[in-house]
Amino acid sequence: MDKITRGMLASMCAGYTLLCSQAATAVAPTSLSQVPLFLVTSAEAQVMLNLSNDHQLFYKAYDDWSDVSGDGVIDITYDHAIDYYGYFDAYKCYDYDNNRFEPQAVTADKYCNGVSGSWSGNFLNWASMTRIDTVRKILFGGARVVDSATQTVLERSYLPGDAHSFAKYYSSSSGEIGRLTPWNVAEITLCNTTYAADGNSESIAQPPLIRVAEGNFALWAANERYQCHWKDHGELESNIFNSPNPGTNNGNHPATTGLNADAENPDWDDDRLGGGDYIVRVEACVPGLIGNEKCKVYPAGNRKPIGLLQEFGDDGGILFGMMTGSFQKNKSGGTLRKNVSPLTDEINTTTDGTFKTPPVTGNIIGNLTALRVSGYDHNPGYYNSADNCSWGLSSFPDGRCTNWGNPQSEIFLESLRYFAGESADFNANDAAYINNLISASTWDDPLGPANYCAPLNIIQVNASVTSYDDDDLGGATDLASLTSLDTWTDRVGSGESIAGNRFFVGEGTTATTTDGLCTAKTLTNLSDAEGLCPEAPRLEGGFGIAGLAYYARTESIRDDIDDINGNTADINVKTYGVTLSPAVPKIEVPVPNSDDVVTILPACRNQSIGGNCAIVDFKVVKRHQETSPGSGVFTGRFYVNWEDSEQGGDYDQDMAGILRYSINASSITVTTSVFAD
Repeated sequence: MDKITRGMLASMCAGYTLLCSQAATAVAPTSLSQVPLFLVTSAEAQVMLNLSNDHQLFYKAYDDWSDVSGDGVIDITYDHAIDYYGYFDAYKCYDYDNNRFEPQAVTADKYCNGVSGSWSGNFLNWASMTRIDTVRKILFGGARVVDSATQTVLERSYLPGDAHSFAKYYSSSSGEIGRLTPWNVAEITLCNTTYAADGNSESIAQPPLIRVAEGNFALWAANERYQCHWKDHGELESNIFNSPNPGTNNGNHPATTGLNADAENPDWDDDRLGGGDYIVRVEACVPGLIGNEKCKVYPAGNRKPIGLLQEFGDDGGILFGMMTGSFQKNKSGGTLRKNVSPLTDEINTTTDGTFKTPPVTGNIIGNLTALRVSGYDHNPGYYNSADNCSWGLSSFPDGRCTNWGNPQSEIFLESLRYFAGESADFNANDAAYINNLISASTWDDPLGPANYCAPLNIIQVNASVTSYDDDDLGGATDLASLTSLDTWTDRVGSGESIAGNRFFVGEGTTATTTDGLCTAKTLTNLSDAEGLCPEAPRLEGGFGIAGLAYYARTESIRDDIDDINGNTADINVKTYGVTLSPAVPKIEVPVPNSDDVVTILPACRNQSIGGNCAIVDFKVVKRHQETSPGSGVFTGRFYVNWEDSEQGGDYDQDMAGILRYSINASSITVTTSVFAD
């Protein structure tokens, strides 16, 4: 399983195993209970799901620079030895029919030899899944576009036409592509997008696509403005640029870059494979072809794909709620999407397992299905108008550039306040930003004298880089006995030997000045650190969440409920952190003849706005290797694609270049060059 989902599954399943063991165990009183034991009813465990809603949720699930298999070697393309997680069963072959992928056969080796016209589910997961798809799959089995007692069809997430769209390239000289797809070709490129001639992202109803071409078009999603468009197919609005064909040429010069990708987009007539465009929908839990799918037989006798919510919530054994970031207050706190409660108002648990119409008073499945990028205008292809997020912004307020901002500490604090019986600090109304995305109508206190012993748990799912989460934590002092959050954060820092040592952060107490770049800085305390590296050194991300989690685990978060003996109940919260693999690359270079590693953090500063740039694509051109046997000199080369703003604009290629290094036992040389701007 890939690095992203293996970590998520391991963390979540471990957490849920603990929760299930706790659910039947009441907190031990300090003295013997005077109530007969057979009259005591254990309280259901309560779980608050905390989720970021930042735009990085909609990146590709399988990047081109991570060690997916965990073997110490980065995986820059498809590796058949890896079981890729997603909506497709890795051990199943699919035909494309009825505008969807339908399972045809179960395969022991993930290849589709002899299955006419079939696609490998493993290959399709690698080629098409996004990060939000893996989250939906893990939590509730995937987003359903068809949901009846007799059929389930899952649908990949919407992707805007900017750099959130992504291309996946694979080559094989052994005929392997013919065992993974319907075509026996040497090179194949699949580009993932949602094509619409115009319209804002909230109203787009067009289906998600994989566009399939023969050849090396690895930079198909690395153009100016428009990504994953076909060349000469009437899809480009060329009148908005001085250049005649925006979105058709990425500027690559293979002799210069060493990246043998075509500089042009594939031609519809000459390069497309099969129908060219394939809707990313897949029929799930088909009787007789279950394979490795996680399907549950419901009382009606049918099967439905399930996730952790159904596995542990269908019987009411665990109660779930959800808190996420918001679009109206994208830099501030979190918004309650559902009060902690049973899932029976969302799932027909006693009949056929279909999803109910999402309750307008709050829900989990409906909100996670509705979640998408906000404010992207497909024509002319930017966030300027619908999201009020133009180029070159060095800062922005709440409600602007709504896809950017991930205040993890503040989201977490809001969940602690919820369990503590407090009221909302940051509740937002996102109805004007995303269709069908709602907030809970009220905050209902989840605890009282009857269930004060319920195990309380927060699962913090972070799919993005933390930002803007260190300035609105004043509500922490409403929690019982917490007078200074910095004190608790610094206790964590002390345990990790932070104080007085140097770390890569964007800002912090330093011997000189802060610079908003990932440079080594001396930290007096952990609470002084701000700006996470390498992803967002200038964006005010802090470590308050560490202090909050430590406090909630070791101290009672409230003092207003008595236990059965009349003493103040001790109410703690356990925290489980789940993070997706970094969306920004970190290059780790082994030092020859040493156990040391040199870390290279790609960085770009836009001096005209006084801010940094954003990486929108990154590829390994040449892995770490010795120049010649015994030379002791090792080199590597990487392609880096930059958007000139930290957020918004058209979120595309504004500058592309090559980063190289050469290292021996005593020195390293890093050089950069630009080939397209």
